[in-house]
Amino acid sequence: MKVASRDLSLTDPIFAKNHSRRFGLVGLMACAADLSLFNALMTSGINAPESSLLSFLLVTALAFQFNARWTVADTESHTVPSAWNRCLPMLMVGLVALLLRSSVFELFFNTAGWPAHWAIIPVVASTAFVATIGSACFIFPRTTSRPASSARLREFALAIAACSLILRLVLSGSVDLIPEEAYYWNYAQHLDIGYVDHPPMVAWMIAVSTNVFGDSEFAVRLPAILCWLATAFFMYRWTVGFFGKTSACLVLMLLATFPYYFSTGFLMTPDAPLTAAWAGSLWFLARALLDERRNAWLGVGICAGLGMLSKYSIALLGPAAIVFIIFDVRSRRWLLRREPYQAILMATLLFCPVVIWNANHEWISFLYQGPDRWSSNIDFSLHILILSALVLVTPFGLAGIVLLWLPQRITALLQSNNVCAANRMRLFTLVFTLVPLSVFVLHSLQDNPKIQWTGPVWLAALPVLASAIDPQRIIATRWFSGLFSQKLWKPVASIMLLLLGGVYYAITVGPPLLPQFEKMNLPVAWKEMMQSVEEIENKLVLQTGKEPIVVGLSNYFISAEHAFYNPDGNGVEETGGRGLLGYNGWMWDYWQQPEEYAGRNVILVTFEPKYENRARFEGRFNSITDVKQVTFTKSGRAVGGFFYRIGYGYRPPA
Repeated sequence: MKVASRDLSLTDPIFAKNHSRRFGLVGLMACAADLSLFNALMTSGINAPESSLLSFLLVTALAFQFNARWTVADTESHTVPSAWNRCLPMLMVGLVALLLRSSVFELFFNTAGWPAHWAIIPVVASTAFVATIGSACFIFPRTTSRPASSARLREFALAIAACSLILRLVLSGSVDLIPEEAYYWNYAQHLDIGYVDHPPMVAWMIAVSTNVFGDSEFAVRLPAILCWLATAFFMYRWTVGFFGKTSACLVLMLLATFPYYFSTGFLMTPDAPLTAAWAGSLWFLARALLDERRNAWLGVGICAGLGMLSKYSIALLGPAAIVFIIFDVRSRRWLLRREPYQAILMATLLFCPVVIWNANHEWISFLYQGPDRWSSNIDFSLHILILSALVLVTPFGLAGIVLLWLPQRITALLQSNNVCAANRMRLFTLVFTLVPLSVFVLHSLQDNPKIQWTGPVWLAALPVLASAIDPQRIIATRWFSGLFSQKLWKPVASIMLLLLGGVYYAITVGPPLLPQFEKMNLPVAWKEMMQSVEEIENKLVLQTGKEPIVVGLSNYFISAEHAFYNPDGNGVEETGGRGLLGYNGWMWDYWQQPEEYAGRNVILVTFEPKYENRARFEGRFNSITDVKQVTFTKSGRAVGGFFYRIGYGYRPPA
């Protein structure tokens, strides 16, 4: 059952054939000029980053003039916008090209260590590709006799999605792992069928990737990028079936620019496979409940089971499915058929490893993620949940979703027994958004929510939001369509792409931070910090002749990062959890036993300068040094600092 009308083909050419050669020729000329100018600037004594920037600015301006005065001159197949109308597209294309150029240069020059004259080759190629496509699509767009708005919108949406994907691929090898990623990499070094904090899917995926590509940032994050591609596939297939190709392309744009989906498609956390499984479950549920395809229930069971192996919150789709079946007359027949129950059985079988692990560990993971989160002191945090939603899907996205489902529209849908396909689809997206969201709202009334919790919930609403942006489909009131039209979303999507990409690129460069801070949870300079820790280790080895272990006292952050970024490659063996000193050691309490480290020397590292006064340390060592402070640098700038003490002769507790 599909409600999509006939849409324009995605195979339309980007620009006229008789001008494709001219755009390509200008692009090749720009590459040659860029390479020549960069090498000339380097020869004159200007450093590599500045040479790259200067050559980009000059060559981009010249290429624009060539395209304006030669490529599209004296032709009726291209629009001739005013100078002001060209400024904004040119600025946006130039900024995206510059962001990608800087990221590629950082990857090959600083991270991979290529010589500047070799690193500039992929830099110039990527810049020319983005600038050429951007010029043809947006600065000098083609006009045709057919309706151009949907075609332009599709091209824009696909270009934004492609740039977002390329940026994440390039940056994935340059940005240091965040502490959570390093912690889950430690999961993969201790493979199991369950863990205290999360189910094992994140560990399994990292283990497969790093066994193939080695222990690198790119290998750790590759599964996250693949999960984003799976999410995009499911959401595109779902949207194109009900709203057409233009709306489906717009869904890809939203997935590429909303902060939650951009980040889960870049950072390898349990939210990455959870989001992919959530999107897959929604697609198969739509096929089963709306299209009434019996074999789709098998896909529901598989996706739900894989989701449960990723994060327990996907179980909220179960109550949502029950609520939809109750309110939708045509879906009630599934209560008497075997397929939904077979799906539940399939999901349960896939989830069995986690159940077995918990049964052997006093159900600790279920208690940690379940009752323990609901039994804390009352702390009203609904405002935090709302603020987190504004961050995850932007204020524009959240406002659009809320306005699409005004109270009177919700009431009309719930009270209607109409079997119209459009109404059933809208009821589906409403129920599968509000039911899971209501659980997080209830939790926020008594405790602080995590910022990323509601991220997957908004997936169900994205197809409806995308169709409201599509000028060829009117599913909302006229004033809503005017307010949330492509005129709004084109600049919003462009700005979000630049903002998100710019933030991650700035992290690779290393923004200046205060030398003293309580918790470094950004991936700013973990590699540089661990090099400083390694220097302390080497001095201690020369002094004592024994290899020490490093214990991070600030949550699990320091220990996880040290295990990954230890320069000598033995980080797992040389890292200890803070459980050795009586704190909560997280998974290290299961991976290590204090008796194994009796007599070892321990380097205690923290970001909190007051920890040294605690008496518990005095009885755990034969002797312990005073506190010392270290400041570490990146790119010649001080970006952070830490405190450390050395304990000689560790004494495990009785």
